[in-house]
Amino acid sequence: MMFLFAALGLGIACGAGMFSVAVVGCVLLSSVIVLLHWAPFATRRRYEAMLRFLVNADCDTARVGVDAILTECCSAYMLLSMREAVQGDLLEYSYQVRLVDPSYQVDIVKKLEALDSTSEVSLVMQRTTVEL
Repeated sequence: MMFLFAALGLGIACGAGMFSVAVVGCVLLSSVIVLLHWAPFATRRRYEAMLRFLVNADCDTARVGVDAILTECCSAYMLLSMREAVQGDLLEYSYQVRLVDPSYQVDIVKKLEALDSTSEVSLVMQRTTVEL
């Protein structure tokens, strides 16, 4: 709406023969448009995902390693579910995670796969479904 009135003002300045005012106004308007396009004003980019993996049920230290990786790569995370899999030999964890940066998608999967006790790591990016 603001740009519509600015264009109207520039048109009136041109019609009145005040070309210097119109040129200065056009330069200022163009710089404001470029600034608003490139500056992250009021944009909240959230990189949320569903993280699932399996952990050996008899490994007690896996939880500490997973928490360290999640703290490093995520701004927030929440355990959604933990259930037994493969007749109690494995535990399946499901986390809702909010990544600090979208480039951490690959990092978090590789770091979790590097742990000896984890397997079948999957990360699915999604829209906001759970408030963290």
